[in-house]
Amino acid sequence: MKSIKIIILILAVAILSACKTEENIQNEDEVDFAPTQEIGYTIKNYRYYYGGFYINSEGSYTLCITNNSPLELVEYLEKTNQEIVYVSNNLEDLEYVNTLLGQKMIENGLTSVYIDIEKNKVFVTSDDLDLISDQVKFYIYEEIVEINTGEISSEYD
Repeated sequence: MKSIKIIILILAVAILSACKTEENIQNEDEVDFAPTQEIGYTIKNYRYYYGGFYINSEGSYTLCITNNSPLELVEYLEKTNQEIVYVSNNLEDLEYVNTLLGQKMIENGLTSVYIDIEKNKVFVTSDDLDLISDQVKFYIYEEIVEINTGEISSEYD
């Protein structure tokens, strides 16, 4: 009877360790679809320091990594042709603030919320600065949010 319990325990541990969390699956998908090996490597191994990527004016990918990135990541990227820029905020923080503010746009006095990877900020738009919530003001103070008043202008208008 004791050996059956041990076998069941071993099977349970094996099954649980084989299960993938939703976050791990999402990270693997991001790595699989990364446009360069260096971006995929950064997402997979240094997610907390990954600030996103964008296509620069020359048509190549620019990888954003945080100012506090570990030396081994910086050294790896410097050995490649991958263009990098240093940013203040990682992408997870930007996405968190974007989601948090976006879920209660009306309560926060906002008309739009979006992430600008190149500027490394969450941008919010409001028609009335007096309606901006303290929560939004806190993130502005923390320099993760920037505010536009009125409508967002498009460079294509």
